[in-house]
Amino acid sequence: MKDTERDLADCVGAIYQAGAGDGSWLDVGERICRIMDARRALLILDGSGGPRNLLMPADGSETAYSVYFHARDPYAAKARYDFATARAYHLGNAKLGASAPRTWRTAAASRS
Repeated sequence: MKDTERDLADCVGAIYQAGAGDGSWLDVGERICRIMDARRALLILDGSGGPRNLLMPADGSETAYSVYFHARDPYAAKARYDFATARAYHLGNAKLGASAPRTWRTAAASRS
């Protein structure tokens, strides 16, 4: 097995371990950066303290991005409002593919 394939397999294993609580998301971030030859890796989780990156400690650029874009994201704001006002409805009524209302499918098709 090539080193890249082994690194990818190890990274997938690290993701499963982190997701199960037996590993570190920061380790996953380091692995992704090494495999992709990248400086940053992002997996944003929205929590009570606001959005945060699970894969790397925050730096100045991430903070500036969050302050500007997350405050102005109309889709996220609408989703937060909809979910907060009708949580029980949204949890039990997700629609995918052909079961989605026709207007949703038409809108999704026009965006792609």
